[in-house]
Amino acid sequence: MKISLLFALLFPSCQSIAPHTPQTMEMEISEEYLPLEIIAEDFVELRVAPTTKAPLHSTLLSQGERVLKMESVGAFKKIQTLSGSLSGWILNDQAHAAHKTKQKVTINIAMLPSIYSVREHIPLKRFDDGLEINTDMPKSTPLKVVKTYDNRVLVWADITNSLAWVDAKDVF
Repeated sequence: MKISLLFALLFPSCQSIAPHTPQTMEMEISEEYLPLEIIAEDFVELRVAPTTKAPLHSTLLSQGERVLKMESVGAFKKIQTLSGSLSGWILNDQAHAAHKTKQKVTINIAMLPSIYSVREHIPLKRFDDGLEINTDMPKSTPLKVVKTYDNRVLVWADITNSLAWVDAKDVF
């Protein structure tokens, strides 16, 4: 109990990795646009925080399981199952980049990390053709991150109910 409280205080951004039933709002997207990784070995343990001293989840991941890489911190990466039912931290060498195809996968939008617009009316560009979408987006509008590229981010925008591109300088 004390260890869990200590980790909650030390790592406030680390979400609980207990299985849960998130809001079901799914989208189908080609896996080539996702930060997909494959679990490299059997019996991979999920941790609450990016340290070997963090509490473990009771579910183990299996070799070959496909997961989304959410972020990296030192020797650890935060991953999430495609269903969105589990997320947690694993060692970097316990998963590797997946060979991507144009096959579509379904992901739970509610489980994606959020970023926010830094000002009003930031330009969103349609996912398929890059044309600008007219929106009255207020400052601090949340957007769900699908994947970050060098200077742009692929997001799910609730305001347009669609995938869109946004310049990295326009969000935090």
